[in-house]
Amino acid sequence: MVLAVATALLLVGAVLAADRGRVSPIGITVTFASSILIGYWILDARAGTSVWIFYALTTGAMILGYRVLWIVLPQRATPTIPAAFSRRAIVAFRLVSITVIALAAYHVLASGIPILGPDVEVQRFDFTGSGFFGIPGRMYLYGLPGVVLGAAVLHSKLGDTGIARLLKVNWTAYALVAVLSGFKGGLLNVIVLYALARALSSRPIFLNAVSALRYALLIIAALGFAAAVSLRYPSVGATDVPAAVQYLGARLTVIPALPGHYAMTELDGGAQTGLYLLDDLYHFANKYSGIELGAGAIFPLDKVVSAGLYGTPLSDDSFIVPVTVGAGPGFYADFGPVLAIIAMAVVGAVYAYLVHRVLGARTVLGTCTLSLSVYFLNIFLVNGSPVYGALNFAVVTALIGGTYVACYATSQVVEGALRFGPKVPVP
Repeated sequence: MVLAVATALLLVGAVLAADRGRVSPIGITVTFASSILIGYWILDARAGTSVWIFYALTTGAMILGYRVLWIVLPQRATPTIPAAFSRRAIVAFRLVSITVIALAAYHVLASGIPILGPDVEVQRFDFTGSGFFGIPGRMYLYGLPGVVLGAAVLHSKLGDTGIARLLKVNWTAYALVAVLSGFKGGLLNVIVLYALARALSSRPIFLNAVSALRYALLIIAALGFAAAVSLRYPSVGATDVPAAVQYLGARLTVIPALPGHYAMTELDGGAQTGLYLLDDLYHFANKYSGIELGAGAIFPLDKVVSAGLYGTPLSDDSFIVPVTVGAGPGFYADFGPVLAIIAMAVVGAVYAYLVHRVLGARTVLGTCTLSLSVYFLNIFLVNGSPVYGALNFAVVTALIGGTYVACYATSQVVEGALRFGPKVPVP
């Protein structure tokens, strides 16, 4: 255990040292990965395997890819004010935020508030219960983080009071939805998104003794909320606070590591090796477009792993428990260890490029969509499932982009009624 913990701390420390104490986007990802790394070691100790070493190598490769490209990319001494941040664009973004918040609120009200429901554990996953092809549900899950991040980056570049008010509204809506969602990590997600927003807005959090204590207390409060909510989950089986706390420890380590560990120890070398990515593509193509491939039912890697872990029949009629394999283990199952490590280094480089693009974004829509791409990439690196993540990103980006274009076209009509006229500096 000492070696695994030391490795986890070394990975986090290396990122903090490279960023000179700043909390960067990759630092947030590595923190989650380091927690899961401990889970891999615990599972290895039980099974007599050494999967945790590979997971540490993939995380290190991601960091290396990120840092190498970050050094190569040109760094701006001071952020520039994009000329494209016109009043019409800001008004359009404000209308987009209002639309996203309205859709998210509709989803919560139409499908029922999970935290207040009798079966919060099941109801929290009812993302299509509000109808409209799941659009309100996607705004509930991903649209709100997108407008929060977009507003945060815009505020850092413009410093306008109107944007500041919009940012407060977006944050309030997101925090409220996170609490009502019924997810154990609702408040923790708010803290993580706040740290990511600060990192992408050129106002990163610098860790020192005072700030570390402040955020540690906030995280403890978020974990307290998670423990309270977990008491209402029948599958957790926690009847008191100590049992809930013990479960949370496993939820941060062993539970997220279990699917990836299974994928690397049970699926490697199987008949489907190298085909899981294609299976994901076929599955979602069939699910959302109705394309029949004539090869029977095809299931994504996450469902294959879940069925194996929990002994559930792999069929459309079975309820298959949602699991997340993780990016590194997913690459391992498809391409083997060497190519998986290379792939993680490439993804790390893409991560650095997207963060760099956010900091230098020259349009309102570009700021929002690029920020959202970083958010989705962070989710993919921790949870895996590239096809599902890319699909959701494409859908949410199209929805936000389409709404923005419509709002931009009509903003001249409404901007006078809104009395929203930010003073945009002329570059």
